[in-house]
Amino acid sequence: MPDTTKASINQNLEKQMKTDRWINTAMHIPLAAQILLPLGEMLTKYQNSAVAKSFFSENDMMPLTPRALIGLGIAALGTYLKAANDFKIREIAETNEKKMMNTEAYTIIRHPCYASMRIMGAGFLVMWPTWYTAFAYTAFFGITEYLARREEKTCLLKFGEQYINYMEKTPRWIPKSLTKPIKNLFSMLKIYVSK
Repeated sequence: MPDTTKASINQNLEKQMKTDRWINTAMHIPLAAQILLPLGEMLTKYQNSAVAKSFFSENDMMPLTPRALIGLGIAALGTYLKAANDFKIREIAETNEKKMMNTEAYTIIRHPCYASMRIMGAGFLVMWPTWYTAFAYTAFFGITEYLARREEKTCLLKFGEQYINYMEKTPRWIPKSLTKPIKNLFSMLKIYVSK
């Protein structure tokens, strides 16, 4: 490949990465809205109650219903998966390697970070099934889909045939089998608890 073509590709990738950083930042707005809007509604709805006067009162802000517990469990799973994935990415970044991620969670799906955040958002939606949490989750879902497709285009330019082979073997969002993710989850638990 001629040097001018490589320089042009690198310049385009840099522009795209700047745009993607802004979109990545904006992606967290709907996720935050899913959490903060229901809490704000509860505080304003019950503004004359003891709950509004003290967040940590004896009155429950959100009763521990089965739905709330299930939603909390789903959100906690998503949070754990996101943290485990971030830990691995940071580990690779510290070595300053510019390589394609295709280990651990990346052998199951191509976008484990976004998938874990989608799981987290689904947990919030189960806890607070309101129109605005559904809207925020839908917006978040669309943003992560857009970012995943953009990242795949970038990886195709950077890694070429290697990434094409990876795409053929690894689905974007939904694992081919649940046995591998479950085994991987327990191996990740061992790795991150022992560190």
